Amino acid sequence: MLRDFARRHAELAIDLGSTNTRVGVPGKGLVIQLPSVVAVDQRSSSRGVVAVGEEAREMLGRTPEHIHASRPVQGTRFEDYSLVQELLDHAIRAAFHGRAPSRPRVAITVSQGTEDVTRRAIQDSARAIGAREVVLIPKGVAATVGSGLPVDDAVGSLLVDIGGGSAEVVLMSLGGVMDHEVVDVGGQHVDRAIVEWVAATHGVSIGERTSEGLKLRIARRPGRTDSGLVVTGRDNRTGIPREVRIDPHGLSEAVLPVMHTVVDGLQTVLSRASAALSADIADNGIVLSGGGAMLPGLVELLRDATGLPVILCEDPREATLTGAVRLLGTPQSLDRLAWR
Repeated sequence: MLRDFARRHAELAIDLGSTNTRVGVPGKGLVIQLPSVVAVDQRSSSRGVVAVGEEAREMLGRTPEHIHASRPVQGTRFEDYSLVQELLDHAIRAAFHGRAPSRPRVAITVSQGTEDVTRRAIQDSARAIGAREVVLIPKGVAATVGSGLPVDDAVGSLLVDIGGGSAEVVLMSLGGVMDHEVVDVGGQHVDRAIVEWVAATHGVSIGERTSEGLKLRIARRPGRTDSGLVVTGRDNRTGIPREVRIDPHGLSEAVLPVMHTVVDGLQTVLSRASAALSADIADNGIVLSGGGAMLPGLVELLRDATGLPVILCEDPREATLTGAVRLLGTPQSLDRLAWR
């Protein structure tokens, strides 16, 4: 059925993230999600791609010297445009069961802080794999739309979107961006903080995949509990694998300070808002989106720092993609908010 859809409709949205890449199509919503990881064989000058997505993610920390598995998207930075192109091509083909749509119109979400030269390179990468038109949508803008906020109304809507590599604070009103801040802190910084905390607390070194798994376990909705998390790592004293039990509450409290930079970015936007927009924010509160927004204690942290209501949107992880798909269906809004 997706193949038939691809032949009839050549429009799709891609949320190009540091941790995951998601593809959605109008009328279908999310079609596929895959880790933003590409593995290449460095023995040849062409650096042949060995794996993309979940298969490449399984290779992190497990490859021989000639195989390099990496995340080419790092917040506002892109480490290797050729690998970004491979990631885009694989994501589109996987979304349509191996048969990419002919010359699709593609909307790609990228950080508001992405430099012009990087934006052009991403567009070139998408065109190189057959896209007839490529528009780039700021992640925070897409997340605001996807969160269901009244962005076209004469009222201020303030959103904090926390992705894998960066966070964005966006203030919108009357269909336009009134102000924004990009903060170089996201879910991957939490991953690193977890590695450091486990090493300091338990004397065990864990890998990136284990750290990310711990983060996903503690990133739960309020009201759910977890009696304990068991992981295996390398004992830093003996070098022998050792199993340890992690206290979820202690871990959450330990990594929450990573998000203090997000508080700074939020307070900066609040300090620049007009009196009228400030009144709207006081009435309607601050909305959180992105996978990082589900970190336990974050709502309370932002609430205590600002004295304002803070709300987690209905589907934090998919808000950005949902917004990009919606904007594809509203050409006037897309023309106003997207980069071409």
